Amino acid sequence: MSLILRNVSHSYHKGTPLETAALRGVSLDVEPGQWVAVVGHTGSGKSTLAQHLNALLLPDAGEITVDGLKAAKGSKDLREIRRRVGLVFQYPEQQLFAESVDEEMAFGPRNWGLPPDQIGPAVDQALALVDLADLPRDRSPFALSGGQKRRLAIASVLSVRPSYLVLDEPTAGLDSRGRRGLMTLIDGLRREGIAVVQVTHDLELALAYCDRICVLERGRALFWGTPQVVVEQLLDRPVQGLSLPEVLAFARDLREKGFNVPLSWDPYEVAHALAKEVG
Repeated sequence: MSLILRNVSHSYHKGTPLETAALRGVSLDVEPGQWVAVVGHTGSGKSTLAQHLNALLLPDAGEITVDGLKAAKGSKDLREIRRRVGLVFQYPEQQLFAESVDEEMAFGPRNWGLPPDQIGPAVDQALALVDLADLPRDRSPFALSGGQKRRLAIASVLSVRPSYLVLDEPTAGLDSRGRRGLMTLIDGLRREGIAVVQVTHDLELALAYCDRICVLERGRALFWGTPQVVVEQLLDRPVQGLSLPEVLAFARDLREKGFNVPLSWDPYEVAHALAKEVG
């Protein structure tokens, strides 16, 4: 079972003078337990793609299926797709609304029809997964720190036990410590068997953590594959607005000067190879 997009296209303001193509024939697969990155510059179609993954938006053309369920207008499967694919928006404030942590966390399970005696355990488990088990339940979500708000937004989606988690720019606004903590959290969710789709403009982050990467440019999926495959493609064909990690660019320059170093974004790997070359 998997989340599959085949030749998905979508336009805004269709049939009007303002019609804009946001996605153009995009295809990708997300397997259970996989960590996938969707990478691109602002306006490349990343957020539009994210909203298609849980059927918040539906394609004008092409097909989306989630574990065999079809995301299409009028489909009886749309509600179940939206439960299986949890979407966390870029800014937690767009998602949080309740007066207390407890109300925020209980809303999803209650809305999706979880039996009352299962709501408490589902909430406890979700908060534990994001390291917020000790958070006071009567506290306002809007009184939390930025990192706590983001974790709470993720927990509120996890409380309905999705199979796939889509995160739109999850590290936006976080400092380096917060970013590392969030990446550790996502890795833990993946180890729990939840497939993660991370939408980001940060290629370096995607290369460091993700199993597969989809690179978007002007609504098209230019590259799709493992980090190493995508790196080789990007070196041959740069993408507008997408910068290579400094270490990778340095490794490329060294190779052009005749040094036998790997095309890697890992500074230790490049430094070790360079030391052997000059040592």
